[in-house]
Amino acid sequence: MTAVTIAAAVSVGWQAYSISRTALEEESFNKLIAVRELKADQVDAFFRTIRNQVIEMSANRMVAEAMVAMSQAFMDERVEETPNDHADLRLFYAREFLERAKAAKAPVDNVTNLWPDDPRTLRMQHRYLAANTYPTGQKSLLERGGQGTTYDDLHAIYHPVLRDFSKRFGFYDLFMVDARTGYIVYSVEKEIDFATSLTDGPYRGANIAEAFNSARAAANASFARMVDYESYLPSYGAQASFVASPIFANGQAVGVLIVQVPLDRLDDIMTSGGEWAAVGLGETGETYIVGPDFTLRNQSRFLISDSESFFRNIAAAGVAQDKVDRIRSIGSSVGLLKIDTPGTRAALNGESGTQIFPDYRGEPVLSAYRALDIPDVRWAIMSERDHAEAFAEARRLRNLIVVSVLVTALIAVVLAWLISRNLVAPLRALGENANRLAEGDLDAPLDMDRGDEIGQLAQSFERMRRSIQELVRRQESAIDALSTPLIPFRKEILIVPMVGVIDQLRVKQLRESLVAGVHQQGARVAVIDLTGVPEVDADSVEGLNRMIGAIGLLGANVILTGLRPEIAAQWADQEGRINIAVSERSLERGIARALK
Repeated sequence: MTAVTIAAAVSVGWQAYSISRTALEEESFNKLIAVRELKADQVDAFFRTIRNQVIEMSANRMVAEAMVAMSQAFMDERVEETPNDHADLRLFYAREFLERAKAAKAPVDNVTNLWPDDPRTLRMQHRYLAANTYPTGQKSLLERGGQGTTYDDLHAIYHPVLRDFSKRFGFYDLFMVDARTGYIVYSVEKEIDFATSLTDGPYRGANIAEAFNSARAAANASFARMVDYESYLPSYGAQASFVASPIFANGQAVGVLIVQVPLDRLDDIMTSGGEWAAVGLGETGETYIVGPDFTLRNQSRFLISDSESFFRNIAAAGVAQDKVDRIRSIGSSVGLLKIDTPGTRAALNGESGTQIFPDYRGEPVLSAYRALDIPDVRWAIMSERDHAEAFAEARRLRNLIVVSVLVTALIAVVLAWLISRNLVAPLRALGENANRLAEGDLDAPLDMDRGDEIGQLAQSFERMRRSIQELVRRQESAIDALSTPLIPFRKEILIVPMVGVIDQLRVKQLRESLVAGVHQQGARVAVIDLTGVPEVDADSVEGLNRMIGAIGLLGANVILTGLRPEIAAQWADQEGRINIAVSERSLERGIARALK
């Protein structure tokens, strides 16, 4: 009963656990897919909005007028820079830019390759960077340069409007670039890319130049080109993406409007503003984007929520120490942390699906992945949650099932013991009684006061014992009668034929029956025939002597007949041998002797 109960409990428990685990896995994947699709839609809408804003802004008449006027003024600048101006600008590059870039672990050791040799660039950067009294990061507060040139006047007119537009839509920076020369004739933030040429200047190989070249070659004003994030030195090596759209005037492309896409807004979308649990990602879930180089395009949740564990885990997962140090120094994993997993590989190949595999921390995760449908870039979106957290409920259910099985097993053992005590023990007692009956013990009664079938069986056993006991008693009486028969030959003569082995019990029975028979019949002679007796044990000799003495006391004689030679020899060697008054070799002679 215990084995069957435990087997059934284990079987049911295992099936319940398996079904629940499968259901939890399916539910977890469904949540991850829902979050993935939600974030994919939000990211798509975010970049679609930026593209539309840039296209609309580039088509604005004021922007076209500003582009034409500021390009002309930029090219017509004639203010000569003095050696002191150059020194001030070099000091700005060395102190303001290079020190900050090194602190951010940007890939730059000196400013030799970044120094602008173009006189126009030097003039404009000195005026709006080095001579700008506002601190770095707030250079956009300057509205008018100190030289009073046409460009300064135009800047004072258009800069507040363009700065407001850029801030309102959350752009990191906004640029207007001359289509013919590639000069950045205007930027909101005034970093060291301001006034440089994207065709032959120090940033001609950057992704901003790629966006510019695509846009200025466009045939219509509704064109927009987005370039993927990469490290951008003028922004101290931070990851930067750009969207560019051509500016047309009188049917000709006169410039390109470029915006620097804010990374923090993408982070805010992908991290749900830090409210991961609110969108169903629990304590360990996250959504992130990877590019074709398998690096992140938004911040890792674990860097935000538990940076020390994050650095420990990625180092243990094999990320190079210099990468770990750079991520730690700038506080960002975008463009640095490479995530090459089965999910990212499948998603970048255009596949969509769900899998379980180790993530970039080496932790097993449930992952829902697919490619993003954003023009100009090849990105994949991942929605993941730690395996341990996703199956926490399954483990709790498993533990509950284990406890239930153990409790069930204990109950089964107790019930089996009680049933054994109530059922098996009486049956065992019946079996023991049956064995005693089989061994000839008929004197032990079976006392079992039960009203069930076992009680009825016990009563049947007891009736059978009594019946067998009575039958044996009658058989013993018959056998006793047959073993010591008293045959009256004449009134004064009794013949006692003995058959079989004579032991103490038979001697006692013979003595009792023979003494009583002699007395009742008044016999004078008792003929005891031993022809059928093969042996007499030594302990029976004394009993025979007492029997013969008792018969003599009643005035009768005993004649023994048929005594075998070996028995006679056996008795002759015994100390207590019988002093036989009369002995004859055969019953016939003994009867004849008795008649005399």
